[in-house]
Amino acid sequence: MLCHRLISVASGLIFVFASAATAQLSRQDLEPRDDGACFYQNPNYGGSSFCVRAGETLESMPRGMNDRVSSIRTFGGSAVTLYQDVSFGGPSVRFDGDVPDLRQTDWNDRVSSIRVQADTYGNRGGYYNRSARNATQIVRRAYRDVLGREPDAEGLRYYRSQIIDEGWTEAQVRSDMRRSDEYKTRSSDETSASGTTRARAESIVRRAYRDVLGREPDAEGLRYYRSQIIDEGWTEAQVRRDMRRSDEFKVRTSDETSSIGMTRARAQTIVRSAYRTVLNREPDPASESYVEHVLRDGWSRVDVERDLRRSVEYQNRVR
Repeated sequence: MLCHRLISVASGLIFVFASAATAQLSRQDLEPRDDGACFYQNPNYGGSSFCVRAGETLESMPRGMNDRVSSIRTFGGSAVTLYQDVSFGGPSVRFDGDVPDLRQTDWNDRVSSIRVQADTYGNRGGYYNRSARNATQIVRRAYRDVLGREPDAEGLRYYRSQIIDEGWTEAQVRSDMRRSDEYKTRSSDETSASGTTRARAESIVRRAYRDVLGREPDAEGLRYYRSQIIDEGWTEAQVRRDMRRSDEFKVRTSDETSSIGMTRARAQTIVRSAYRTVLNREPDPASESYVEHVLRDGWSRVDVERDLRRSVEYQNRVR
């Protein structure tokens, strides 16, 4: 797991240094000859952003960017693979060119780890690769991700032609598929009114169970919380909050003590107090990392407060 240290924030662009060989850069750090990709918080390349050179990876996102990428710009013919979970886990998708609006795909605000690959089919200089071989791969990926099946012969021919002859990008192929009756029928059974898919809801529930209760969800719990997300519009924070009210959580936290004699309940109290003091709000799910620092590394409330004051949220608040 990469350990990231925030250096500065200016003009909405995130500058991050990674202690491992992989680095996240600003667009200005990428030389014109460099392959790479930049990831933006808002559609159409707006808001905070960070960049990664081709051949490098991110096992986790820079602070403030997890599940918050909404557009991608590639350089030098690079391709990017996005993963729903950290450390390249969960569902994934590959894009071979710019994606100005991830809301037109299933991947808006879902990215937790990234691989950036140099082009392997001779695409250079920023021109989109429209080779027949690459076009076939794009169509097959899009069918699997959007429609959940392999392409039929007619569909394969049509979309290959759109890519090779009309210059369509992978994002355009996927957007067109989502306008089809087949997609509307399929997604009506799997997507909530808020746009959360069944798979996404289950991923949220599994992550919350692991973090809050330290285990995989049982079948009944998975069904219940999935229903709350899809039918009632619950957020991940609401799921976690409800789990912390359970008897299981209370028993677990009352008995769990770190090697330095700190209980999880006491560590959470320390973190909660630091959040209220520095950010003037209750802690969110990301605060669990601070709880672990208190439990395992002996962090005090002062340590937590000091680190919170380095956050983008705090810097924006005090301006």
